[in-house]
Amino acid sequence: MSRSELLAGERHFVLTLTIASRTLRFSHQDLDISQDDGAVLPVSGGLMADISTARSVEFGQTRVPLNSVSMSIITEAHDWAAMVAAGYDLAAASGELSEWRTGQTWEQRRPLVVGLLTAPVYGAKGEELAFTLKDHPMEDLSKFPGPTALVDATTWPNADESAIGRNYPQVFGEPGLANGVRYAGSPGLVVDSSNRYLLIAGHEVAATTVYVARSEEPQTWLSASVSHRTDGRGITVATITLQTSGSAKYVAGEEYYISWSGDGGGRYDRTRTAAMRSAGEVLEFMLNESTLSVDRGRTAAASDQLRGYRIDCYIDTPVGIWQWLESQLLPVLPIAIRYAPGGLYPVIWEASLSSVAEILDADRSDVVRLGPVNTSTTLHGDLTNTIRLNYAVDALSGDYRAAYLLHGEPDRIANGENVASSRATRISVARYGVVPTDIDSDVIWDPATAAAVIYQAAIRSALPTRQVNYLCPREFAWLEEGQGVQVTDSELSLSLSFGLITEIENLTDGTVRIE
Repeated sequence: MSRSELLAGERHFVLTLTIASRTLRFSHQDLDISQDDGAVLPVSGGLMADISTARSVEFGQTRVPLNSVSMSIITEAHDWAAMVAAGYDLAAASGELSEWRTGQTWEQRRPLVVGLLTAPVYGAKGEELAFTLKDHPMEDLSKFPGPTALVDATTWPNADESAIGRNYPQVFGEPGLANGVRYAGSPGLVVDSSNRYLLIAGHEVAATTVYVARSEEPQTWLSASVSHRTDGRGITVATITLQTSGSAKYVAGEEYYISWSGDGGGRYDRTRTAAMRSAGEVLEFMLNESTLSVDRGRTAAASDQLRGYRIDCYIDTPVGIWQWLESQLLPVLPIAIRYAPGGLYPVIWEASLSSVAEILDADRSDVVRLGPVNTSTTLHGDLTNTIRLNYAVDALSGDYRAAYLLHGEPDRIANGENVASSRATRISVARYGVVPTDIDSDVIWDPATAAAVIYQAAIRSALPTRQVNYLCPREFAWLEEGQGVQVTDSELSLSLSFGLITEIENLTDGTVRIE
């Protein structure tokens, strides 16, 4: 909802209850709301709760905070006990709490919480129905790759014994090159021993050439042209043809590996002009492959802000998509995942002046500080100021082939291509001494991405943070969690000081609390 829409019209909360086949609507007073088609939607009074809704974000966390609002209804129009006796299950009912302003149509309302009724309490006719409305819980039933993308008698009847029963590798980006040296970026599967076809990805790829080597030491990498073929279930896959002699010849039972830093990479991006390598596109693709409810518009908008982060990896063991995102992708990105009525979507956070969306000026009369300043150890997690990121995991050995160190001791540790210090880590080491930690990533091969990840980790964990709340006019409700603001408050000696919004709460009187 825009600033102008927030300023227009009186605000009303409208609760829509769906109990089996019945739809009931309540507000604090009787309302008649027009729909886009001109029909009028009657809303009954009886909503008794003083409703305030808070939207929060936890930086560096993979947990998704869900919303809930406790409320009650008193009405003579419905006999809740009689409905239950007739077979209506209040505990199975769903609801939507939305914000509607006079002058708007019903379709222009702003949903706040969409979910299930939890622990409903009711009495006789005319007595209170009380409950908590909670967001739908997250439940991802998907597996990636899917169950049909594997080598069996149907897909490849002439496959090498070593490939039978294995899932097709799903390849993102260009895994396989670190510090100018080639390593095993992903496995290959001999799916046709007669024609010496080596399946390198269970989908179309952007690469026209890749490098292949057998699992022998030392490895000899040879360039090979990529062809696309169709398996016995009609799935298009990427293959190369092994040689009849030399280091990359076909040997029954042998393991083969691919280095993708040749001409192109793995799975195509959405425009089919290059390999899907942007972290935002990978996140968007995986969320869309899941069974989770996803706000596709907000996710697509956020994905464009993550183009500086490159993902290079493969997946060849079926895994729950949310499980993979939670363990592999989200920990290396400056995002938090929110759940809203439209579904899941990422919130991008950037601790820089370029992300400033608003100025909170407590020296003016319309922005008022609430309470004292609170301090915490860091923005997220334990204090650390000497951070090593291990990346470029070798698909053959499982070892990390590259590392990036961010430290706070420039007088003792020389900076170089994979070693650096930052202002935050230098200040932190000076105050607290060296506090080291290691981060391992299986989805990064790109050194620039490794550097970006480790600098964001330092912002989160090298220095303490201050937290303060302000009461703002209702037009500030357009702001969102994760956005940057500049705070001016002469009482606290703050002058255009940068901060990140961690929580926004719409209060019952129309004002907004911003943390």
